[in-house]
Amino acid sequence: MLSSNEIITLINAIGTGFDDFSLEKLRYGKIIIMTDADVDGSHIRTLLLTFFNNEPFNELIKNGKIYIAQPPLYKIKVGKKISYIKNDEELFDVTIDTAKDNIKFFSEENGKAKEENFSEIVKYCRRFDSRIKNLGKDFDKELVEALTVVGSFYKDKKDFLIRDDSNGKKKEGAIKAAAEYLNRFGNNAENNLWTGSFKENSFILEKKYYEESIIKKLSLDFLDTKHVEELSQLGDMLKIFRKNCHMINSANEKIEIYSPIDFLKRIIEEGKKSISIQRFKGLGEMNPEELWETTLNPENNTLLKVNYSGNDVDNETTNPGDRDREIFKILMGEDVVPRKDFINKNAINVNNLDI
Repeated sequence: MLSSNEIITLINAIGTGFDDFSLEKLRYGKIIIMTDADVDGSHIRTLLLTFFNNEPFNELIKNGKIYIAQPPLYKIKVGKKISYIKNDEELFDVTIDTAKDNIKFFSEENGKAKEENFSEIVKYCRRFDSRIKNLGKDFDKELVEALTVVGSFYKDKKDFLIRDDSNGKKKEGAIKAAAEYLNRFGNNAENNLWTGSFKENSFILEKKYYEESIIKKLSLDFLDTKHVEELSQLGDMLKIFRKNCHMINSANEKIEIYSPIDFLKRIIEEGKKSISIQRFKGLGEMNPEELWETTLNPENNTLLKVNYSGNDVDNETTNPGDRDREIFKILMGEDVVPRKDFINKNAINVNNLDI
């Protein structure tokens, strides 16, 4: 580590020394790690945290001296108002908030359109979207969405009604309803329709695409996962999408809406029409005034304090717990195999992948 000129410069700047490390010699009240808001910045931040996790510099973490700055990822302009936001979730919020006054949402029944409560439906759609994103790659999201909307996960008292089904008719009916729901959209050519079945303890959707067969499966074991509890509640709230739905946008255009996720995508598309969005690739893209206002100014910046998970009795210092040591050893240690196993195990939980 000491063979690096950059590390030596960093140690000299901190002032604590190395062999004769002394916290009393620290030149600064706070050491702030400030990197780009993208994935490259995350990698650099991780390397710096790994350095500070090594003895004796982990005393700086124990004593609450290390902080992480939160620079913005986006600069957005709505009319004459300029704002800076830190992640895609905040961008999601802004686009929906910008679009909501220009959109009306309708359901259709017996040829008549009825205006629905836009804010309520958006709230439930967002909860649903968050749950769907957390499913990981083990479960087909389109199939789960369809089964949820048609009410397949309805609970009576403590268990799902679909379990109380000795002859399989409820399960067969649920997957066929999901297929019928999906067939309302897209290309409805006869050989391009979904067919639903329940076999081998799985919900199965199949359709032909030219000469290829597309198959979606969802094991009945899905009912035992942590995800399905909230989906069972949201299914009743989102049953409006069993009807034909549409929205009217700011240009008075009628846009067909097919599902909760489709509805959110359409709102975001509408919101982005009124927003100027600049994505910062790095801190160097900001002019000095922007960098001061968003990241450096102590009056309005956001800092994350780096702590270990174990608290001392005085609650003023923290000590590394077993999990802290384990995760650093796995992710930043010399042994490759545990790191590869960790990546393989957790890759399915990734929601936003910045490549």
